[in-house]
Amino acid sequence: MKNWLIMLGIDDLIPLLMLIFGWLLAHKTPRKNAIYGYRTSMSMKNNDTWVFANRYCGKLWIKCGLILLFISVITFVVMFLLNSQNSSEMKKKIDAAHNYTAYQNVVVTDNDLDGSLNDVLAEGIKKWVNSSLGMDDSYSSESKSKLLRKFYDSIENSDQKEKLTDTLTEFYSAKTITTENIDVSITEAKEATLNGKSVGLVNCKATISGTRDGIDFQNVYDLSLLLSYDTDPVGIYVVKSIVKE
Repeated sequence: MKNWLIMLGIDDLIPLLMLIFGWLLAHKTPRKNAIYGYRTSMSMKNNDTWVFANRYCGKLWIKCGLILLFISVITFVVMFLLNSQNSSEMKKKIDAAHNYTAYQNVVVTDNDLDGSLNDVLAEGIKKWVNSSLGMDDSYSSESKSKLLRKFYDSIENSDQKEKLTDTLTEFYSAKTITTENIDVSITEAKEATLNGKSVGLVNCKATISGTRDGIDFQNVYDLSLLLSYDTDPVGIYVVKSIVKE
């Protein structure tokens, strides 16, 4: 935004100078001199021609300055809006390309992960949810911002990311948030590989409850997560899908 304001200032410099000097010539006409003013052989013929020529030139500069200023501002607004739209679309494409490149070698099998891992997976996902969807006042504003940026970057679907960003921005705008309980239930866990590494694709439901500005809340999310289950805590590679109920 700063660069755009600098560009606007540069573009409007000449129209503004024309308005300033035009007003000075028209309303504060200088005495005939050899330095400043509309100086031609005809305008400097005598004092009357000098005053007439400079006032006329000043009025003309004001008109031209206003026209140029109007064109400059309109052009700036149109370019700014088009750039904002293109930047948003480009960001979505870059995110999509990033996710495709990073996770295009994911192969999901029909084999279920060992059921004995469910408790480990649920506990690991619970810790992850606590530092993304379930943060409360125990986290500083700086920590929240860093963790949310990392969380948003892990979401594969651009539309879901945009929608969830708006939802969480509004949620975390509360003055006080206290997370009292986080529950994670595994609905499905499949074996998968990522670039030859054994990983898991886990579908689960995360329920977060607590108080927000003194009012009880409960947020429920259906999640599909690509994760590593042989680390402590469980490592989340990417959020394949996230839907708030």
